[in-house]
Amino acid sequence: MSLYDDRWIWVACMLCHLLQGLELVHSQSVNSSQNVFGSGSTCACDLFVGACDTSCCCDQDCSTAELTTFYCTTGRVSTSSQDVCLAGVDVFSTSLQMCTCPDPSLLCVVTNNDPSSVVYGDAVPVTTPSQFSQELLLHSTHRGVWPISPSLFQYGSTSFYHVGEPMLQDVEGMFDFISLPSPLNSLLCHDSNPITYLSPVDLECVRIISVPSLQCEADTPLDASTFLYRGINVLQYPVNLTTSDTLPPTVVLNVSNRTELQAPSFDGRVCSNVLKGAQFTFLHNGTGIIVGASVTLTLGDVAVANNNGSQHTALSQRFVVRFVKVNATAPAVQRSGNPGYVEGAPLLAGNCSSSTVALSSDNGAWLTVLDSGSGCSGRVSVRFLEDKVTSCQYRVPTDSLYKCGTNLAPLMAPLVSCVGRYGDSSPLDVSQWIPILNKTNTGGLCDAVTSIHMQILVAYIGSFDSPQAVVVGVQVTYSTTNVFSLCRGSRCNDLSTVLSLRTAVTFVDVSSPPSAVLKSTTNIVRHLPYDFLYPFFASRGHVVVSSLATLFMQLLSVMNVHLF
Repeated sequence: MSLYDDRWIWVACMLCHLLQGLELVHSQSVNSSQNVFGSGSTCACDLFVGACDTSCCCDQDCSTAELTTFYCTTGRVSTSSQDVCLAGVDVFSTSLQMCTCPDPSLLCVVTNNDPSSVVYGDAVPVTTPSQFSQELLLHSTHRGVWPISPSLFQYGSTSFYHVGEPMLQDVEGMFDFISLPSPLNSLLCHDSNPITYLSPVDLECVRIISVPSLQCEADTPLDASTFLYRGINVLQYPVNLTTSDTLPPTVVLNVSNRTELQAPSFDGRVCSNVLKGAQFTFLHNGTGIIVGASVTLTLGDVAVANNNGSQHTALSQRFVVRFVKVNATAPAVQRSGNPGYVEGAPLLAGNCSSSTVALSSDNGAWLTVLDSGSGCSGRVSVRFLEDKVTSCQYRVPTDSLYKCGTNLAPLMAPLVSCVGRYGDSSPLDVSQWIPILNKTNTGGLCDAVTSIHMQILVAYIGSFDSPQAVVVGVQVTYSTTNVFSLCRGSRCNDLSTVLSLRTAVTFVDVSSPPSAVLKSTTNIVRHLPYDFLYPFFASRGHVVVSSLATLFMQLLSVMNVHLF
């Protein structure tokens, strides 16, 4: 065997040694995926508490009968984004500690064995004013159409509706889809867009009134009585119109304000009694059968503009469709996220005690501030990541200003004491809630609170590919103004002073973004036999006996470059 063959045998041995080292490193690096969310939620589509979410196969509130309407073929399934189950894979080594799959015959592989490179840093709750100021100082910145007829549509069943299937109506013996206008490629209304089962709708579209003398009359899209709302019977479940000889039962679409409906008319300037909106409510039993239906219509008057002899105007129409399950044990409360907050959702808030949180069933009444307008009597909901500034005019007796007895803080303060850290924070777990901190800028004796600034610290946690937004701190700062009045006596009893009350809401991102950490390059240590350089080195003590040893080492380095 030649020296060249020996050298390649040595290279093959070194590669085997290197592969063994890589396998060892891999087996030590793979870890099971962890739930980084404190709420412990594993069903991301479960957005309603105490109600079955449409097409959510892992929702524990859904009955088996309801799951059949969702095309759920695998039962309640909850998966982790860090694990992948593979079939038909040959395992090279069985010593690796890997994750587990529901099916033992599948191989579970952790897609990322270094979670720190794709996971946000931990968002520590802020519970003291000093911590809040520190975080604020570090992070604050200024900152379609259905082209098919009912007779051709193939329903999945003839005993109940599936999710997304168009609902049918019987109008004087004629079957058709229950349709709504909707915007397509523009804001203009396009008719004949079917209502589909368990698909809520809230949309607006625009109609152009160019010939009011003809359009502001009966039998037009502006006439509520002819716009699919008169004499409609809703089929409780679908029917095959080509093969079935029996018709399913129907429910009458009840118009709640039928007595108030009048035909539209035009007096030369105003188009009266035109349809401005409609709200449908369909009652279902949870198993794909409609048991009730109603609609509330909104009528109004529209002024028609006269431009160079031609009359025209634009009318905005709004249509809402709701589906309500009958015999529900409790009203459904929509979460603001699962687990992280969704932008634009109401901020979860309530009154915390030592063990539970009192939470209103009306999400619009959770965290609120004074609304703009006169009287300061209304409140508006605070929604996630939506900065807000409001102001209103409030009247107070002038005599109370002289006595320095005006206290406006209770009027302007939030009506709750804590905020949910997650969009699905449980009222039964107080650890998922953060107290609202209060800070008052002290003033004089006759100073009254006239403005508040609510600052909300938010952070993103979890996977960098799909981060979840959480709240880590809330602080309300009260600012005062001197409201002392020199007016006193009986002549001031009937006088009042108008104060301007101002509210500001600001969201501040305090996230700790992940930083990618790359593994260092593997150092390959090449081991040579102790007598590999013989006879250039003496056998005793490995001492250099000739200057040829230096030359040989340089030659070996050149060969090493070409070989490796």
